[in-house]
Formats: sequence, structure tokens, C-alpha cells
Amino acid sequence: LELQAEVAHLREENQQLRAKKDLESRIVRHQVPFVSLKDDPDEIAYCSNCWDSKRLLIQMHIYDSYGLDTYRCHTCKAHFTD
Repeated sequence: LELQAEVAHLREENQQLRAKKDLESRIVRHQVPFVSLKDDPDEIAYCSNCWDSKRLLIQMHIYDSYGLDTYRCHTCKAHFTD
């Protein structure tokens, strides 16, 4: 029974690692500090700071500030102006 439980645990861990690796292969970096997914037709901007530090895809909020786009992350409070 212990071996079966360990095999199930290792299979789950393997599946999680494969999913992380797949996600990492889909990341596209942009000149402005945000990332997007290469197969996303909407090209949603995600916080590069949250991705680099925690491997979380947190959507950036985009504001128009005096004709410039400002990207802001409400999770880590990072902000960038394009």
C-alpha cells in the first residue's frame, strides 16, 4: 500500500511539473515588463514581476495616463509606463 501511495504521489508530482514546463514554454516576454502567452489571441498582459518571482500569471491592469499606457499589478504593486 505504501508503494502504491508513493507511485500515485510521484505521478501527480510529475503531472504538475509537466504542466509548469508547458506553461513556461508558452511565455512571451515583451519590451515593456510584462509577459503574455503565445497562443492567446487576446494577448493578455501578465505581470512579469509576479511571473519571475512566484510563477504566477497575474493580469496587469492598463490605464491611459496622459497619452501613455501605464501597466499596474494590483498584487505586487509593480507599475510600468509604455
